Amino acid sequence: MLDFTSNITCLSELEIPAKIDFKIAFEKSRAPSKKYAINQDSGLVLDTVGKDFTCVSHGDFFRNILKTVSDNLEPSDIENAKPVWNTGRNGGFAMLDLRLPDMKTTIVSENITTEIGNRIIALHGVDGLCSNQTHFGAIDYFCTNGMIIGKHTNVKKKNTKGFSLESFISELKRTRSMFY
Repeated sequence: MLDFTSNITCLSELEIPAKIDFKIAFEKSRAPSKKYAINQDSGLVLDTVGKDFTCVSHGDFFRNILKTVSDNLEPSDIENAKPVWNTGRNGGFAMLDLRLPDMKTTIVSENITTEIGNRIIALHGVDGLCSNQTHFGAIDYFCTNGMIIGKHTNVKKKNTKGFSLESFISELKRTRSMFY
C-alpha cells in the first residue's frame, strides 16, 4: 500500500525532513540472490532487493541535489524556492518537487491557463523500486503524475553495484550547465 503524503513541506533552508533522513542497512535473505533493504533507524524492512543492489540514503541524495542547485543558480533565483516533499512505500520512496517561483511565466490560451517555470523534481528510492532521477528545466506546474511537460532534461541512474553518488552529481552539474 502506498503511504503517499503531500503535506510535508520544508520551509527552513531546504532541510531534509526527518521522516526520510534515515540510514539504510542490508541483511541477507533466505534467497541467495536477494537481500533486505532496511530502515536502520526503525528496523523496518522496506523491501527485498537484488544481492548487488546498492544505494545511498535519501538524506545524502537530496543534500547533494540541493547543494548542486545552490551552487549553480543565483541566490535571487532560489530565495523564494517552494520545496514540497512526498514519500511513499513506508519511506522506501521520496520525492522533492522544488519550484522556483521567481523563474516562471503564465501561459493563457482559449481553453487553459497554466504556469511554466523553473522546477527541479528529484526522485529517489531505497527499496529497489525507483532509480535515482532528477528532472529540471521549464516544467509545467500543473502536476507530478509522471507526465512532465515543458522544456527540460533529466539525469537517471539505477541503483546497481556500479552506482556512484559522485558520478550522478557530476552528471547533473554537466547536464544542468548544458541546459542553461
